[in-house]
Amino acid sequence: MDQKSSLDDYLGNIIYNFLSFLLLLIIFSMLIIIPISIEKNHVFLSIFQVCYLFVAGLIFVYRKKIKSRKMIGIFILLPSYALTLFALFNGNQDTFHWIYIFPVVTFFLLGYRTGLIVNTVFYIATGYIAFISLDKFSDSYTSLTVILLSQFLIIALSMLITYTREKIQRLLHKNMITDSLTNIHNRQHFTSCIKYFVENFHRYRDIFSLVLFDIDKFKDFNDTYGHNEGDKLLNEISILVKTHLRNSDQIFRVGGEEFAILLPHMNKEKSFIIAERIRESVEKHSFCGNKKSTISMGVSEALPELTVEKIYCQADTALYSAKNSGRNQTCIS
Repeated sequence: MDQKSSLDDYLGNIIYNFLSFLLLLIIFSMLIIIPISIEKNHVFLSIFQVCYLFVAGLIFVYRKKIKSRKMIGIFILLPSYALTLFALFNGNQDTFHWIYIFPVVTFFLLGYRTGLIVNTVFYIATGYIAFISLDKFSDSYTSLTVILLSQFLIIALSMLITYTREKIQRLLHKNMITDSLTNIHNRQHFTSCIKYFVENFHRYRDIFSLVLFDIDKFKDFNDTYGHNEGDKLLNEISILVKTHLRNSDQIFRVGGEEFAILLPHMNKEKSFIIAERIRESVEKHSFCGNKKSTISMGVSEALPELTVEKIYCQADTALYSAKNSGRNQTCIS
């Protein structure tokens, strides 16, 4: 499941606009270059450029429908690499001015891993073609070595910058969706996830259940033992609950002492069994040394007529039924 933060969307829009600009640049460049290739009787090159122009035009028109920006980037770059290597093979020294730009653009469009692979292949191909075509250049062997070394340094620097940017982006994204106290997902991420689950259910009938629970008499626990012990209790309960969940299940802290669990591919009857197992485990467990605590739980299941708000409201109603019936219970909506 792909959950996008506002930061991801912002960076994605920058890349999308940059791709649109590159596509326009390619289209106009091909319109200028194709007549020159035809005039010089470069038949194969002319056919390649016409095909490139045609497909670039199609992608530009339908770019909003193409979900993978990386695929657009690969399409833009690989033919450009091919044209550059072809020109290099034919002794065009002006090509060397362009090879410095490719590493930066490649890492920007394709990311660290894919960009590293593409840049490595292009660098090896550039070096090989440059040296086998050495007699076609006025530059000496030493000059070509310096050019290739400069290209290598640009690739290395671009790789380092891209790796650092992606690492910072992942860290920022994790901080945006994680509760700092319990180290589980926060309410912001819960809102995104449950919307995704509901959309998936309405589209594919992929059932799921929502479990809400909160800690019974948590205020009294704080007043008796202090807020530090209360924070430890929140953390220890979240850790204990996670031991009863599958890898596909997700737990969130949605309020002070309130938590939510999303259980994919489970109806409310099966979810009730899991909820009861969690409740009994919390009841038997000793927290913060030898202190006891209990939780109340409410379970609801996705139904065709339910929206995000109604599913949450049903689970919340079941939760309050459990609390009003004496706490330390699980109720099902």
